[in-house]
Amino acid sequence: KVSWSATKNFGPFRPRDFVTLCHFTKMKGGARCVVNRATTHPLRPVTEKYARGAILLAANVVEPAPNGRTRLTLLTQIDPAIDSKVGTKMNNALVVRSPGAFFTAVEKAAGGSSYRKKAAAGVAAAATAAGVSYLR
Repeated sequence: KVSWSATKNFGPFRPRDFVTLCHFTKMKGGARCVVNRATTHPLRPVTEKYARGAILLAANVVEPAPNGRTRLTLLTQIDPAIDSKVGTKMNNALVVRSPGAFFTAVEKAAGGSSYRKKAAAGVAAAATAAGVSYLR
């Protein structure tokens, strides 16, 4: 499947769009995997409205876990189409912070909070190790 998505502008940066080839697969044990990579499509050419970002390679794995839970693994390598030092620094800070914020939102939506403190501590530790200021 070919997918197109777009973001709103972020601060001084214009909106991004992505054209992605998605492959869905069933794995052993009931897991599902979606593998993505950038592609082109004649119905979604590059335009002035968006900076074209590219998902270089991504894999999302959803698998059953003990006690009726679900394990979600996201691996993503992108080219965000940012062409400034300030933009690169902002992007790097966001990359470190975003996974924790995403999983906190998933946990909140699922009605649980027992792992929130552990997730926040893990994100803060990763940010410190990467030399990036962690913003809450």
